[in-house]
Amino acid sequence: ECYTNYFLIVFKDLKGNEECFVKDENNVLPVARIRKLLETRQTIGFNSRMYDIPMITYALSGVSNSLLKEMSDRIINESVYNTLCEYQLWCPKEYDHIDIKNVAIGKNGLKMYGARINTPYLQDLP
Repeated sequence: ECYTNYFLIVFKDLKGNEECFVKDENNVLPVARIRKLLETRQTIGFNSRMYDIPMITYALSGVSNSLLKEMSDRIINESVYNTLCEYQLWCPKEYDHIDIKNVAIGKNGLKMYGARINTPYLQDLP
């Protein structure tokens, strides 16, 4: 999640264990720990090569939350490809990462796919 004053990264393993990292006025990201997770484990996401991984990579570079929010807005509202090229925010080759968006049927968002499989709870953030 990304706001002007809050950035959240959550990793969840196959057993349901979560590791959460918050960047706000009281917390900085443990860069070495997050890089170790990304470089030593296989990760899976939805539209993650075009959003999540670039945003995490940008966050690990030490930028402020306001710059993270600006980047998030650019990726969402402008040309994602041009933005990622400009900032060189592609998925690093050291990351063993799978983006499942490319194998999902149709051109829908994650919430629509969740609805199709009867996910018990769907919510939009403010």
